[in-house]
Amino acid sequence: MKIAILGSKGIPAQSGGIERHVEDLSVRLASLGHEVFVYSRKHYTKYNQKEYKGVNLIYLPSIRSKNLDAITHTLFATIHSLFRRYDVIHYHGVGPSTLAFIPRLFKRKVKIISTFHCQDKYHQKWGRIARAYLEFGEYASCKFPHKTIVISKTLKEYCKKRFDREAEYIPNGIEFQK
Repeated sequence: MKIAILGSKGIPAQSGGIERHVEDLSVRLASLGHEVFVYSRKHYTKYNQKEYKGVNLIYLPSIRSKNLDAITHTLFATIHSLFRRYDVIHYHGVGPSTLAFIPRLFKRKVKIISTFHCQDKYHQKWGRIARAYLEFGEYASCKFPHKTIVISKTLKEYCKKRFDREAEYIPNGIEFQK
């Protein structure tokens, strides 16, 4: 399959749980023979290659500010993805998932997935408008994609109770070194 991963800062991961998760997931999918494309922000990764451990990297711009970096990068990635032949478009995070309706409208045969990693609206760094947008992101993550993945049983229950969404529970894990 051809799989696009949107919404993270990119790989190789420099910090952050979502970025480490995306790196592990994309590398594993590539090792299984899938063609994986991770949309990355060059200013985050400081990596200047087109490939990382079998994963194709696509660099697109963003508006570099606390409130606009992630969503503008995801918007550009979403638009770019409309002109590619992906089988799956996988959004990571509730903020980026607000754009999942776009490929649902214009790429009807493509399967859209969202991973709901956490309730970002509770992070202290966000102001009132950003928190409201992230609240909408929770709704979007549960309503726009074909499938919603959650990383905890608590989020699974929250999605069911709040949005009547049966999310797939796939916990983040660790890989033991041999």
